[in-house]
Amino acid sequence: MSKRCFLLCFMVVLLAVQSNASWKLLIVSDTNRDGKVSFTDDLEGRNTWTNQSGAVFMFNDDSDQNNGKQDCTDKTVNGPNDLLDLAPLFIQQVPQLEDNSRLFILVSESARPYVNLFYKNGNDYVFVENKVKQEIPLPLLKGGDVELRIEANSYAFPGWDGKADITATLEAPDSTSTDSVQLKVAPFIMLSSVQKAKRIYVRDYPGHNEKLIQAMKELTVQIGVELKIIGPAAYPPLGNMAPGHYGGRVFSDTAPKPSCRAESQPRQTP
Repeated sequence: MSKRCFLLCFMVVLLAVQSNASWKLLIVSDTNRDGKVSFTDDLEGRNTWTNQSGAVFMFNDDSDQNNGKQDCTDKTVNGPNDLLDLAPLFIQQVPQLEDNSRLFILVSESARPYVNLFYKNGNDYVFVENKVKQEIPLPLLKGGDVELRIEANSYAFPGWDGKADITATLEAPDSTSTDSVQLKVAPFIMLSSVQKAKRIYVRDYPGHNEKLIQAMKELTVQIGVELKIIGPAAYPPLGNMAPGHYGGRVFSDTAPKPSCRAESQPRQTP
């Protein structure tokens, strides 16, 4: 082999080694809680959630489609308003990957029953069915940063501390790279009883609270607050209850479902 041919082969091997060593998988969330996700500012502390740092995500128990069903019960991002309720994560682009490489996402075992995870593909958000090892299409990682979104279907409770580790693994022919980030669900926080109201809701319970409703009408006019009266038609009789009995006097915007825990827990630090 000539000296020139040897040098050429050596350079090819060196470039191949450098190409394989030049990438490192990186996943980030809003670790510093500044409302943005950055591959530079959100690196420190992203693997361990503390009271001082670590991304927070929400128990998505509202109904942005106003259909009475909590958004966390389906496997869909229900439009732009619902998207605001899901915390973002990003996996940094790796453009020089070989085509037979594979990208996987994993949710920590303790959090799997209580979180929903999605990845963006085009204009759609795809539900991660396999939280043990879900493969994500490689062209997404080669073509740009991969966007993930996460929501909870529960607050933290004695059986789950609210933390979720999201791990990304990239398996290339000659090497494997893994990175993870830890988030925690936001706690249940009651509004202050002295906070100024904008709108007050009261249920019309025929034969039981006429005096209350009249007093509320007079009071809300005096203080300049809107009064919203919910009529009995919104609460039909339950089971074998007699007419005029409407299944209790408490109402809410969405009724808890078995898959969306809404248990009251002692107030705690998030």
